[in-house]
Amino acid sequence: MKKIIILRHGEAQPPGPTSDHGRPLTEGGRNQAKSLGQMIKDRNHLPSSVICSDATRTQETYALLKSAAGLEVSQEIITNAFYLTDSEAIFNEMAAVSDSVDTALLVGHNPGWSEAAFIYSGEYLSLSPGYGVVLEIEADSWLDALGCKHQWNLVDQLQPSRS
Repeated sequence: MKKIIILRHGEAQPPGPTSDHGRPLTEGGRNQAKSLGQMIKDRNHLPSSVICSDATRTQETYALLKSAAGLEVSQEIITNAFYLTDSEAIFNEMAAVSDSVDTALLVGHNPGWSEAAFIYSGEYLSLSPGYGVVLEIEADSWLDALGCKHQWNLVDQLQPSRS
C-alpha cells in the first residue's frame, strides 16, 4: 500500500516587497500548519519521506507541521522543482523515494497540487491554503503507483482552521 499526502502550504502573506518565493506565512497560516501536524499524527498519516518546495511559506508549513506531529522522517527533500509547478513534478521528484517508504508527504503550491489530487483520485479537490488530501493505492512500487491515474482512493481530507 502506498499513501501520499498532497498538502498545500498554509495561508501566506499577500504579495508585497518580498518576492513571491520569499513570502512567509501569516499567523493564521502558522496555526494551520500546527493543526495539520496534529491531524496527521492523530489520524495516523505519519510520513517517512517528505518532499517540500523550497519557497519560504512551504518550508515554514513543513517545519511547524513536523514539530507539532513530532515527525521523524528518513528522507527530506527541499526542492525548487515543487515551486509553482504542475503535477508532473510529483512524478519526477518521487523517483527519489525508496519503495520501502509507504507514506510520503508532498508540500507545495496550487494550481499544481489541486491538479495532482484530481489526476490521482479522479475527484476534483480544490486545495485552499493549508488544506491537504490523503490518497492511497495498493501498489508495491512508487513507479507503479504514480502511473495509476484516477485510481487512488481518497482516504482523508485535512482542513484545519486558521485560528
